[in-house]
Amino acid sequence: GEGGGGAGASKSDEAAEAEARGVPAEVSTLPRAVRRSIEDAMLKMLAIHDVDKIQIPDPATLERRADLVNQMYVLWHVTQRTHKELENKKTAIGADMAALNHCHYDEDVFFYNLIVIAKGSKLVLRCLHLLSVDRAQDMLMLVIRCLLPLAYYLANNKNAAGMELLVQLLVKLVYTMDLVQLLAVLEHLAATYSDGGLHLLMCTKLGALALAALLRRGHEEYMKDETLRTAQDNEQLMMWAAACQRLTVRMLGGLDALFIAATQGTNTALPAAMITDSEILVDLVYELGANANVDQRNQISRQLAACALRTGSQEVQAQVSQLLLSLNWTAS
Repeated sequence: GEGGGGAGASKSDEAAEAEARGVPAEVSTLPRAVRRSIEDAMLKMLAIHDVDKIQIPDPATLERRADLVNQMYVLWHVTQRTHKELENKKTAIGADMAALNHCHYDEDVFFYNLIVIAKGSKLVLRCLHLLSVDRAQDMLMLVIRCLLPLAYYLANNKNAAGMELLVQLLVKLVYTMDLVQLLAVLEHLAATYSDGGLHLLMCTKLGALALAALLRRGHEEYMKDETLRTAQDNEQLMMWAAACQRLTVRMLGGLDALFIAATQGTNTALPAAMITDSEILVDLVYELGANANVDQRNQISRQLAACALRTGSQEVQAQVSQLLLSLNWTAS
């Protein structure tokens, strides 16, 4: 096949080609293992697609397909959700430069490197439908643990396409979950980040979008026809609500910082491209309120109104009043 040239000779060509394509130099020299893993997984995916063209596959073919899916998944090194072990091993993710520059857990580094490459996240997106729900849940938990370094890396490498792909990946993963699994993911997020880490997460576009997507998916369960709910559904909704309220208590501490970041777009050490904007702020505040209790909603309203007042800008105050009116929380 092609690519039979000496590996040594192709190194500089590869770098030159990557440069011509506008790929940041760090990505083009990423660990060869990650790139090879993407190529191998791509071949497995194509083989799976071939199997899927067979009208009535026999048991041996189905077995081979399952085997291919397994092999493909193994190539990605998705760390399983043994977050109890992870919690015991290290402190929670905080609000410091280490949290931005490195994956908190070494086990997560390979998959992180895989999805910061557009080709890698596109591949994973194309293969999501092949994953069991447990594997999708493991993957979502891993992405959540890497949100800060992902956000920082993408902002520093001006990789807008990468950002869109990762948001797409997050949203698709969130929507493969039922409420029980979603609750496990929410609790994993809460256990993985310290309060400072959670507040920093809210102030980054990627983090705020991930939080909003999780909360929105849970909120949608409330919107379903009540008459169709079983006792078990109601019990799960109560557990979800309780977990959201615990998370909201912690997130309220970061609301002022979130407001400042979104309205002023500055946050000293961080690249502007990674900071939450006012549109995402509205999104997150809406979902936060939708899953919060009445007292918490009132507190969010009071805090945002106070933030707006401190800006001294009539325009910002008018916008916040408008936002609080449109949320229509007073009616609930």
